[in-house]
Order: sequence, then structure tokens, then C-alpha cells
Amino acid sequence: MQLTVKEALQVYPLSEAKLVAGGEGTSRMMKSVNVMDAPDIADWIKSGEMLFTTAFIMKDSETDALRLMRRLNERGCAGLGIKLGRFWQSIPQGIVEEADRLRLPLLELPFQFTFSDQMNALFKAEHERSNRLLHEVVQKQKKLMQFALQQQPHRNVFAELATVLNYPLAVIGSRGHVLYGSEGIAGDAVTQGWPWKSVMHRVKWNQGSCHRVPIKQNDEEYGSLLVFTDSALSLRAEEELFQQAADVLAFYMDMTYREHINPTVQDEMRTLLSQYLDNKMTVQELTTLSENKGIHLFQGTYQCVLITLEPTLFAEGKLLKQIHRELQYNPLMQFTASQHFQIEDGILSIYTCPTGRDYGEELSGFLLSRFGDVLAAQEAKGHRLHASGSAK
Repeated sequence: MQLTVKEALQVYPLSEAKLVAGGEGTSRMMKSVNVMDAPDIADWIKSGEMLFTTAFIMKDSETDALRLMRRLNERGCAGLGIKLGRFWQSIPQGIVEEADRLRLPLLELPFQFTFSDQMNALFKAEHERSNRLLHEVVQKQKKLMQFALQQQPHRNVFAELATVLNYPLAVIGSRGHVLYGSEGIAGDAVTQGWPWKSVMHRVKWNQGSCHRVPIKQNDEEYGSLLVFTDSALSLRAEEELFQQAADVLAFYMDMTYREHINPTVQDEMRTLLSQYLDNKMTVQELTTLSENKGIHLFQGTYQCVLITLEPTLFAEGKLLKQIHRELQYNPLMQFTASQHFQIEDGILSIYTCPTGRDYGEELSGFLLSRFGDVLAAQEAKGHRLHASGSAK
């Protein structure tokens, strides 16, 4: 059983019960229900159990009853339901006050229903709830497959994935920076504790859970997918869905990068662009040679931006590749239609300019803001990332 006390109180006939104290503890998770029929019940109680009683073992001594309640709370009891009319006509005020202090839900159970009536109803409700959740997961898996098969260009895949999963989510890049966050999901809180281990992990988040799933393919790690649910527990099938979603993201990121960056063509373009930038060939020669390789440069009005790192940073290896990759797959990086080429000392980006005006300052500011985490890290080391643009 995986119901909170609050959810259980909505299930008939337990819905006929009265919550007399411990209202602040109704978020406690109920995993099972037991009947208190022995004085040493506290030695056997399991965490998450809700106890039902007629108050027989508590009726003679309020002091013993208070001591028992404290012991039950220490053991992780989900709550205590007392059926009045047989041994107690009302719950003593001291018991009520102690339940409030402990934030232990204290219920006055309806006399006309047996314990088994209420227990059976709770288990039936949990069974129906599990079936409903499984059905929802299956439907989401179907949508996820449809999402994965779509080949539309210029998609905001992160926002689309949030719609498919129907949960708020965040996508954290390989540098620990936020690539995407659903409304209300942003800031330093989502990256707390980064870097994380490259395994799926669930942590408490507000009243629910945050599932952190690595986005990786083969030996390449692209970051993490964070899915925020409203439950403190989750189904195994739902966790498998989140893993599938991360796999789809990894496939998308990898394929988007490879579609733009054929290793052989990239090496050849690096040579051609370097020769052009060193004034060893004309722009006409560069255009002709690149078109022979299937790459059409300088279409219409365009803007060139050169992103460079301090030479000492090349020893860090992956940083330039990470920036290059993100320029390809991150929807937030798509200022306009663009091409990106890694050259010897940086990345040359060619952006189309639909209106024909100079976007140099805007593009420079745009890229510097997108890579603010790189700037902050490198400035702390006394290095800089540069982005400069020119129009044609």
C-alpha cells in the first residue's frame, strides 16, 4: 500500500472517520494497516503502519497511553485510529494534545463499520490506484515512442518531453548548468549536490520526489534529466519510463550532433576555414570547396561569430567539444538558423540574418549569457571565453 493518511481519509468508509488531532502529519505514508490487540504492540509496529484499536489496552491508564503513543511515533507509525463506544466514549484531552504535539494523526473511527470493512476498502482503493497509474504509464510510453520517431527540425524537445511525461522537469547539461526547466523549476536548488553519480537516483523534493536520470549514450555523457513528481513513492514502471525518456534525449542529442558534425567533413572544413582565416584562399574558393562536400556556406545575409578560449584551457580537453555540441542540440541556442565549425582555436558560427541588419552585439551578448557558467568558472581561474561577431 502506498497512500498518505490524507489520501486514505478520502476512501469510504474511512472517510466517515474524524481527524481529531495530528493534522500536520497527514502526509505520513501508509504502507499497511494493523489492529492493536496486545500491550507490547509498539515492539512489533513497522514503519508506515496505521493502527486501529478499540482502546482496550489503553483504557485504564492515560499515562501508559501517552507513553505508548510516543513509542509508536518513534517506530514510524502512520497514525492511530480509535473506535469509540465500547471502552472510551470520548478520547481524553491529554491524548489529543499529545497527538498534536507529535503530529501523529489521531482518528475517531466510525462505530458502524468493522475494522475489516475499512481495511478492505483501503486495499481495494490502492489496487485501483496502482492499475490507474500503470495505465497512465503505458499511455505515456506510447506518446514517448511517437515523440522519439518525429523528425521535425527546430523542435524544443525539452518542452515537448515535459508534455509527454506530464510532470515538471529540468535538463541539466554536462557542465552542471540548467539547459531547461519547467515553470517554477529553476535556480540553484535543482543542481544542488552536482556532480552526481552516473546512476538513476530519487531524492525528496517538496512534497514529492525528484528522479535524477543520467543522459548518456555509450561513453558520452550529456547531463541529467530531472523529473519532479507529486508522490514520495513511485512505481517501478514509472521509473523505467523516466529512464526511457533519458535514453530518447541522449539519442536525440547524439543524432543532432552527428547530423551536423560528420567527423571526416568536420576535419576537412576545419582545414578549409583555417586556410581562409589565414588568408590562404578566397571566399569564392572556400564556398566552392565546401559545396563540393555538401555544405552550403554564406546563404543570403549572414553573421559570423568566433568563440575562443584561452590557449591554456585546451588542456581541459572536453570543454570546447561540449560548447560545440550544445550549440547544435540545445533549442535555447537557436538564435537563428546556423552552422557551427570547430577550428584550431575556437568555434566559428555562421548565423543567417533574416532582416539583413547587423546582429553582432546581440549574438555576442546572447552567447556569453548562455555560457555564463563557463565564464564564471574560467574567470575564477583568470581565463576568459570570448565571442566576437561580424556581418556580411
